[in-house]
Amino acid sequence: MYISSIVLENFRLYKGFNQIDFPLDSAKNVFVIAGDNGFGKTTFLTSLVWCLYGRQMADVDDKFKREIAEAGGYKNYARSNLNKSLLMAPELKMGETFYAVTIVFSGVVVNAVLCNSISVRRTYDISTNEEKVEVLIDGKANELTKEMGPDFFINDYILNKEIARFFFFDSEKIVSLAEIKSLADKRQLSMAYSEVLGIKKYEDLKSNLENVRLRLRRKSDDIKERDKLNVLLKKKEEGEKRLQEQEDSTKMLESEIAALKSQSDDIQIALIKEGNANKLEELKKQQLLLDTLKGKDEAYRNDLIGMLDIAPFAIGGNRFREVVEQAKKEMQFTHDKSFIEVQNQLLDTVKAGLMQNLQQTDVGVSAKEVFARMLEDSFKSHYKSTQEVDEVEILLGLTEEQTNELAEIYEHLKTSYRLIFKRLVEDYRRNRYLMDKTGRRIATAVAKEEDSVVKKHRREKEGIDRKIEEKTRLYTKNLEEKGRILQELAVLQKQVNELAKKVSLDDIDREKDRVAERLIRELTAFLVQFKSEKKLSLEQHIKANMNMLMHKDDFVHRVEVTIAEDLIDIRLYNRNETEIPTELLSKGEQQLYATSILKALVDESEMQFPIFIDSPLQKFDKRHATKIITEFYPRISKQVVIFPLLEKELTLDEYEDLFPFVNSVYYIRNLNGASCFEQLTPEKLFAK
Repeated sequence: MYISSIVLENFRLYKGFNQIDFPLDSAKNVFVIAGDNGFGKTTFLTSLVWCLYGRQMADVDDKFKREIAEAGGYKNYARSNLNKSLLMAPELKMGETFYAVTIVFSGVVVNAVLCNSISVRRTYDISTNEEKVEVLIDGKANELTKEMGPDFFINDYILNKEIARFFFFDSEKIVSLAEIKSLADKRQLSMAYSEVLGIKKYEDLKSNLENVRLRLRRKSDDIKERDKLNVLLKKKEEGEKRLQEQEDSTKMLESEIAALKSQSDDIQIALIKEGNANKLEELKKQQLLLDTLKGKDEAYRNDLIGMLDIAPFAIGGNRFREVVEQAKKEMQFTHDKSFIEVQNQLLDTVKAGLMQNLQQTDVGVSAKEVFARMLEDSFKSHYKSTQEVDEVEILLGLTEEQTNELAEIYEHLKTSYRLIFKRLVEDYRRNRYLMDKTGRRIATAVAKEEDSVVKKHRREKEGIDRKIEEKTRLYTKNLEEKGRILQELAVLQKQVNELAKKVSLDDIDREKDRVAERLIRELTAFLVQFKSEKKLSLEQHIKANMNMLMHKDDFVHRVEVTIAEDLIDIRLYNRNETEIPTELLSKGEQQLYATSILKALVDESEMQFPIFIDSPLQKFDKRHATKIITEFYPRISKQVVIFPLLEKELTLDEYEDLFPFVNSVYYIRNLNGASCFEQLTPEKLFAK
């Protein structure tokens, strides 16, 4: 798949008709679209996401979700995308009330048929508040797009919105792949990983088959059990609806809190700004440091809470070891005793049978006793006797499963828990100290200002901070409620599964059920193998990418990917098999780590969609930047489009390294507030 051209019409800064063409050249796959800040680089990226997804762009990235929320809903957001000079005009002429974005693809395979071109054009008319999307295959409307609907067609054949973030990304925000601060964030990102790796489609298929089995039972003639099942399923549906409402509310609160924090930070800067650029820059650094430390504080606290679940066992020390040993002895004694009892019962049964048979023969009494004794000796020579088993007093009375679980906890405590817990507590204390110190520094600077303007800013900040506290309390309450709903749903699902087994089916439905059950069984086995293969492949790709991009030899000795339930976790280890905490990596290293994950995921997805990168080379030193330019950009996709700010995000030296891979270059010009594209020869980019 390849993008051959993009057209922007009256979209935000781009007034009128603006087209960019992307010539195909397998040896030169990098396109550069440069321009000053505020001229429309990020706008260009936004236009592509909007063209493909419309109001569904909120599902692609939280950034778009926030922008839509801040605008007061999608309708207001969509209206604001019209070019500002047209939007502010006292009267609009015909053809000036709409904006549009068109993307033309080539080399798209649809149902095993290679299409020469697929054109996606989305328009929005502010006079009617009407949005339209048109998909043409080889220049014509197609029955498939009509039948599916254009949005479904784009999602299925162009690019799924769940994975779009991996193809349209901001290099500054890519670090979020390495900075997961909460379980909710991890779960959301894991869903995206699952989609990219192809796991989700098989899990969805399995879920659909399970729903088929439930539907068969919901229409069963077994009225009594069927009605019970329907009641449970109704409760489950209501619970899932409440869960979705909680998730929507939580996401909205996250956006509101983020917006309020941004306002608070702006006022914070204004409070100590005295016209000194250096002071302002220093404050920004201090504020950024404080935000980072707060994020780490939350992560440390979550980790500590998780480890405290088994802390009582660690505190027990030797006593816990004695308990484990006692449990193992009890389990062994119970096994031995049970076996001997069975053995003795068998011996008694065999002896009784032997004596009964001998009664019918002429064998004498003494001979019968000899036979019985020989039989008993033979048993004892092969099996334990009760005399050989050491008596153990039963103090705990644990099951075998409980004993094994206890032993696993003990082994974990013995090998790594104490070390990890000690390090975590030290890291937490050190981080708290730095956070308090940084907070005092900022507070001291603010306290020095006493004029009326500062007092006004301070009152505003206090008001905003109170709102943040209030929203944060609601957010925490939402999370607690979400946890309760999830527990309820887990119990209901277990009840549904148990009751579903009791519902009888007629012959036809029973055969359908058997087929569905067999397919679920085969899918489950396949998923285990598939996840294992993806896990190994992802580990290898991430490790290879990191060691290729980083100038430290064998910095990452091993990568461990865990795929369990709805979570995908990635951990790094050095050559000493010590975990490398990603939060302790420098910003540049975190970006390299996230970049390595991104490339690994794109490789695993086997998608041929172009990659668009805003703000490239942020936070990289020269050696790492060179690696990114020569190893990452040319290899991540067959078509790569970067949007650099010249000299800051792409220097002349860096461009010279990139030059052998550069296909075409465009520079964004801005005249009287309207932006347009100017094509340059690649040699002329820095001589513009």
